[in-house]
Amino acid sequence: MYEKILARSFSRYEQRKLGYGAFFACLLVVASFCTVFKPYLGPLPILNLRMSMDSGLKMLMTNDASKLHNKDFTPPDNADGDLQAENRTMSSDFTAEAEKNITVEPETDAQTDSNALQPTSDQGDHNVTVLKPSLVDQAENISLPLVVENVTMTADQADQAKNTTMVQEVEDRGEASGTMKSEISCNFALPRSNSCNITGDVRVSGISGTILVPRFELDPSGENSRSWKIKPYARKTDQTAMEFVREWSVKSVFQPKEVPECSVTHTVPAIVFSNSGYSGNHFHDFTDTLIPLFLGAKKFQGEVKFLVTNYRLSWLNKYRKILKKLSKYEIIDIDKEVSTHCFPNVILGLTSQKELDVDPSMPPYSSQQDFTRFVRDAYSLPRSAAIDLSKDQGSRKPRLMIISRKATRRLINIGRVVKMAKRVGYKVVVAEGNNSANLAKFAESVNSCDVLLGVHGAGLTNMVFLPRNAVLVQIVPLGLEWLSDFDFGQPARDMGLNYLDYGVTKEESSLIQQFPADHIVFTDPYSFQKKGWFQFRTIYLDKQDIKVDVKRLQPLLVKAMELLHR
Repeated sequence: MYEKILARSFSRYEQRKLGYGAFFACLLVVASFCTVFKPYLGPLPILNLRMSMDSGLKMLMTNDASKLHNKDFTPPDNADGDLQAENRTMSSDFTAEAEKNITVEPETDAQTDSNALQPTSDQGDHNVTVLKPSLVDQAENISLPLVVENVTMTADQADQAKNTTMVQEVEDRGEASGTMKSEISCNFALPRSNSCNITGDVRVSGISGTILVPRFELDPSGENSRSWKIKPYARKTDQTAMEFVREWSVKSVFQPKEVPECSVTHTVPAIVFSNSGYSGNHFHDFTDTLIPLFLGAKKFQGEVKFLVTNYRLSWLNKYRKILKKLSKYEIIDIDKEVSTHCFPNVILGLTSQKELDVDPSMPPYSSQQDFTRFVRDAYSLPRSAAIDLSKDQGSRKPRLMIISRKATRRLINIGRVVKMAKRVGYKVVVAEGNNSANLAKFAESVNSCDVLLGVHGAGLTNMVFLPRNAVLVQIVPLGLEWLSDFDFGQPARDMGLNYLDYGVTKEESSLIQQFPADHIVFTDPYSFQKKGWFQFRTIYLDKQDIKVDVKRLQPLLVKAMELLHR
């Protein structure tokens, strides 16, 4: 019906014209539709999105419990009677087993924990294992947590990171192509020390004890707001040693107005460490500071600055030759610095591996003999090897140094020991072991000797100056067998020295004058260890002097001379 009405209203020509118009109108509509809704054939933008590893690596943990055992159990003393450090060192080690079960969480600005940090070696040290998102599920056997945070990593850096051993949390906003990248790496895994490695734009405020890291590209909420506190001394479980070590903070700053301007800009890295703790005790100076400092600084080949907190000029002067060998620059008393110092890299704290020793299986994969060679070089000591009596044919006598003690564990009949040693064929020197008045001169004297003999104590630390293949003879007081080998026996062997020990009998110990022969002091020294370090120390370290059986000691000195026939 409608078709008939439409046909009557238009002529045949008009109907044809109207049909053409409708056809072109339809084409125009179709073309417009295709233009507006045409498909996008290029790469989809969503493919360029990256998922931040931050969501998957908020907290990574490393199982280092295998290292948490009696290796941390050591409190030697200094040879002139510095019993304070000796009194304290082991007290914390009795709690080492409990430390294994402690889990430390990362801090925020609102809540920080001074005991939360544990050491990390820097990025170049490859100290920890990369945990990619696919490997996070494998990190189940945990003891102490290890957190490392990475800021503004590019795609190339992310690819490179796959071949490194740095655990990373990455935040890449794609906005920082022209900005300096910052990285904060803090290791919570090691049982002996805490440390952080900060690279990029690092600003040190000495007067406030704060290290600031600008991170403008990040959201200052949640995990990004974390901060850390650390005491840069390598005996973290010893509360007595750590009591007066100054605490430092590492903080991220998100607003430009909160960042202090650089008063002094440095082009080399810096290492922050403390002169507090047991500094001043010869054994602890090497164990807690000098060996860890050697491990942390040697890779810089002198191009590093030392920022010392709890600055002690007498300590620095005593070891100035070693410090100058590690750094070409003047040491900075950072606590007094009002100015803001800016560095490209700051290492806060030192990493300690073993007591008076180096673990070659740990970064930077050095050795105890590397350290002793370094010490001989620092003091320009002439002898790298002890006398070889098989070649000398009796033209020279081997030199024997006897370390004397004035307070505890004295060698009461040292005069008779000297006479016996001379009869055996030694040229004998007697010296105090903690000669800090002129350490360089004392180091030369030790280096001139072939055998070093002494009762267990800090004075034996001077074996670091002995030439290779020399002999260390340790007189082991009653009850200290385990401690003596741990503190000096194994370190001596790792130094390339020959090691002999002389176990004291109860008849040679002054304890026989204080307790009956069948007392538990003689029959079960281990029971006193279980009562705690302070009670053990009081009896076996403080109250014990030695009067050796010279006839029984003589064969050991003969054997030492035989070891010099190599």
